[in-house]
Amino acid sequence: MKASTLRYLGVVCITVCAFVVSSCSSLPRAGRPLPFDVKAPVNAPIELVAGGPQEDTTPERLVQDFLLACAAGTSDYFATARLFLTQGSAQKWDPTAHVQIFATDSSPQVSLKEAENMDKTKVVVGAAALASLDDTGVLKRAEGSSVSNTYTLVKEKGQWRIDSPPDGILMSQAAFMASYSRASLYFPAHAGDILVSDPRWYPTRRLASYLLDGLVQGPRADLESVVTNAVPAGTRLESHSVEVSDGIAKVQLEGPAPADAHDQELMQWQIARTLTGVRTISSVKISVSGQTFHDFEMPEDKESAVDSPLVLTAQGIGRLVGGDFRSSPLRGVDPLARAIAVGSTSTSPYAWVSEGELHIVDSTGETERIVPLDEGCAADPRISIDRFGWVWSCGSSAGTLKASHMQDRDVNIPVDVADAGYVRMAAVSAQGSYVVMLREYEGSVGAWLGVVVRDRDGMPREIKNVNVIDGARTGIEDLSWAGEQTIVALQRMQRSGVEETFLLTVDVGGFTQRSSVSSEAVGITAGSSPFALAVLFKDGTYQLRSGALWQSLSTDISLLRYPG
Repeated sequence: MKASTLRYLGVVCITVCAFVVSSCSSLPRAGRPLPFDVKAPVNAPIELVAGGPQEDTTPERLVQDFLLACAAGTSDYFATARLFLTQGSAQKWDPTAHVQIFATDSSPQVSLKEAENMDKTKVVVGAAALASLDDTGVLKRAEGSSVSNTYTLVKEKGQWRIDSPPDGILMSQAAFMASYSRASLYFPAHAGDILVSDPRWYPTRRLASYLLDGLVQGPRADLESVVTNAVPAGTRLESHSVEVSDGIAKVQLEGPAPADAHDQELMQWQIARTLTGVRTISSVKISVSGQTFHDFEMPEDKESAVDSPLVLTAQGIGRLVGGDFRSSPLRGVDPLARAIAVGSTSTSPYAWVSEGELHIVDSTGETERIVPLDEGCAADPRISIDRFGWVWSCGSSAGTLKASHMQDRDVNIPVDVADAGYVRMAAVSAQGSYVVMLREYEGSVGAWLGVVVRDRDGMPREIKNVNVIDGARTGIEDLSWAGEQTIVALQRMQRSGVEETFLLTVDVGGFTQRSSVSSEAVGITAGSSPFALAVLFKDGTYQLRSGALWQSLSTDISLLRYPG
């Protein structure tokens, strides 16, 4: 259903900040009107529309209009864009090979390169590169600062047409965000007790079909060491589409069925969790090679009380629930503790740091373990607890982290990155598969994202696929997960001799947004989303955001940390 019409205002511009397990950041600034005039509808998905080639147009204008048609291409399967190509090229061109994205608040340069004769010429398009999307839906940071495409034009029936264009399309961030949706594939962790998100970008139109095809193809390479695929190899999607009616998605697959009931339920869980991420789908019915599976009820989320932060007051450690303090079963906690933490599950241990020692106590408050902290951690203690009960802290040497468990186990975790830098802190995602780190590198402190490799029992062994979060390479003072796929970070930077403080919101596999915060802010912690956020100020007080509202917390609270 058409919800918006693109009017030509100029050449399509582009910006993208993306990552697979890396991220890239850019936020358009206010200024001149943008090349596209896109008005988002309230309740309907956007469908962009562009016109075909104009008669007797110039080579430069033809390429400009072709870029617009490409930006709207997911709405008509690139039928309009192909009208700009020669007959021989129209069917050979593969627009889905990749998407090159450039900043919406900048204009690509379109120029005539050379005219070989009256019937053949070349046009060059250059733009500031921000990111690219590959044919599997993985958004990656641009390798260079600019992108340049050359288009060869020839006369066909007296009109300029593009001959043998490079595969893929070039579009602005605004057009990209209007045509594509960020959604997650879900794959079982090796233990089979949790699903791990694999963020992708697919055309909004037929999103469910793209997601199911992504599950069949399997996880990205970065996650192969931490997940498995419950969809058997050799499976294919019948008719290449998912039928959705009255909120029910009917999935018809061809290929081998899972071997036993457990594997079948794991596959149903994986498919249902992925497809119900589409707003029009509430339930899923699955058949494989004509065999219809029984109705499946997804397991309940094991996380609990993620938006009830742990606090330390003169009364001890407790939870802040609806503004009220509720004491925990812990006793004898140092009121001058320098760090506190609790995991996101109901059986998670508690932990705090006092006088250079890490105290770990089970959820009942009955059993305690004390672990000496390494010297660097004792000076600046920051701890995180994952869903397996491991308490993470910084390592004893550059390029390492440390994790400790109630069961008298400690492990040094190498961070697999070429230039080892000292890791000040690590925060593990609720799924336990991603870790974001505050890491020293080249004289500054930045935010880095990696994948946690574990053994079958959940013990962390290594951090792989480590990448800096673009826009967060320098000046990062604190960071936190805000839900299972979003990171928030506090950044302080010097600009033209003036110090500025920002809150960065980073979607894993997506974009980064930057907003200004008070220069008095020195720490942050978040719950299930960036709208469940607490900010620590220089005077030791906290402000808590719940939705759009902020409230100052009691000065009796000396420490506050959301679970995780």
